[in-house]
Amino acid sequence: MPIPKAKVFAKATELNLSPSEDRLDRFRKAQLLDDLVPIPGTTQRGFLPAQANRFLFLLWLGKALGQRLRPSAMAFWLCWYGADDVPPELVCEHIDRSLVSFLGMMGREFDRRRVPVKGVRNPEQWQKVEKPWGKFILKHYIGRAINNPIARQVFSGTAGLALRALLAPTSFDAVAPIVRRLSHLIGIDESKTEALRDIWAALREGVQLFTLDQYKNPLVTAVRKINATDPALIIPIVHDTRLMVAAMGAAFPIYRIDAAPEAADPNDKKLVYIARHFAPGMVAAMALTRDFPHAIEMRQNLRKGNYEPVVAEFHQIKIVTDNIAARIGIGAKQ
Repeated sequence: MPIPKAKVFAKATELNLSPSEDRLDRFRKAQLLDDLVPIPGTTQRGFLPAQANRFLFLLWLGKALGQRLRPSAMAFWLCWYGADDVPPELVCEHIDRSLVSFLGMMGREFDRRRVPVKGVRNPEQWQKVEKPWGKFILKHYIGRAINNPIARQVFSGTAGLALRALLAPTSFDAVAPIVRRLSHLIGIDESKTEALRDIWAALREGVQLFTLDQYKNPLVTAVRKINATDPALIIPIVHDTRLMVAAMGAAFPIYRIDAAPEAADPNDKKLVYIARHFAPGMVAAMALTRDFPHAIEMRQNLRKGNYEPVVAEFHQIKIVTDNIAARIGIGAKQ
């Protein structure tokens, strides 16, 4: 039996969700909500129970996002929480928009952070290569280790490597001395040349994900390719990513986004940003790697409810990162 519209609106008002005819019409026009159905014996139309629940959820999303109700954001988060009857083009649009926003933020920060860190060796080299990236990383990501000379060397050197890798296809031989120095500082046996080559290859591949040009960024490119060729493919990728993020949160509490896009602490800007942007970013990463054998195996395990190997893998990553952090005087990663 359909539920009268007035009753659903009253429930939404009770929940402080600000319902309106305009919002209802916008949800319908964006194909996020089906048309209401006739109520037998009357000239009115009402909500089926599933429609009413979705209407309330969409209103909650708007409140959690704290912005005008963009259809693409609504579609993405509906999909994130299990819906598969949403326009996939809108889901792709939100992921695309989130990635471009993140890259723009990174670009602005790198441009702004141009004052050399006091006490850094070789200021001229810092000025030319490592300063824009390293200063930002040092200030925002190593906190109380800012005065640790080893931490400064590792992170400024890594930032320089990242910048070199983004600007040109640098060979391992050209950067081998830097990679060996960094590997020694974090406790890796520098005599294992092939292992160092693997480290460099991983660095090269990893930093490409942060290419600031949206038209060259592989994450953006992967999502746009799906949107242009087979948009429906994004729906199961979103669902798989949510399962994977849940496993990640078991190892790294900061990535527990059970109520996203609402943050656990709305006054913590970092948590707010993670709650709104981490999920779209991870979906893009899943889209990029979806055909890799390891990614396929991980998705199969998650779909079967076999979380143990995935969680164990993230715990191994945490052990490694905590070990590196301890060696350079930084607290364990949460």
